[in-house]
Amino acid sequence: MCGHVSFVKEVLIFKPELALKADSQGLTPLHLASARLHLRLVKVLLEANADACIVQDQDGRTPLHLAVMKGQGKAIKTMKMLIQERPEAIHIRNERNETILHFCVKNNGTVQALRLLVEYLAGEKPGNRDYSISANSKDADGNTILHLAAKAGNMKIVKFLVDSEIVRVDINALNNNGLKALDIIPQTKKNGIRNWVFLLLWTP
Repeated sequence: MCGHVSFVKEVLIFKPELALKADSQGLTPLHLASARLHLRLVKVLLEANADACIVQDQDGRTPLHLAVMKGQGKAIKTMKMLIQERPEAIHIRNERNETILHFCVKNNGTVQALRLLVEYLAGEKPGNRDYSISANSKDADGNTILHLAAKAGNMKIVKFLVDSEIVRVDINALNNNGLKALDIIPQTKKNGIRNWVFLLLWTP
């Protein structure tokens, strides 16, 4: 938690198993280092045991989830380090069937963080993993990340998803209530961008 790299190195020499030790909330040292964006410490812990990348806390979050919440700068570097060591971490879902993309959009993830995730997924070989996810994956409520961005009124992410040639988001996807993303954009946002949204989403 304090980012004491030298101390952590010494402890791991004598007790390497502590790299996977979780606290009462299911958080490993790598979770804590990733959440605080201690890059040098993240590197040390990955060298000790990269399997910590796929450990989920009591809320189903991996170290990658916690780095995603920070969104930019050191967070992007941390995300890249974690994905490089254990690419499968990007495919882990929680108990509500939410993907890392859902988590990013719901937890103040930036366009920069979301772009890194979707571009990595787009670069994977088809059928590379049985549990592959995409921008059109749905959570337990049938919401895609476009639904979540629209509900939050996060038009930067909505625009990124719709404009991107890499994401290929389904703008007509329906959630469990039979609603499209545009149907759930807050009225205050819809009033100010009605023409832009209409042209962006519905022009052939």
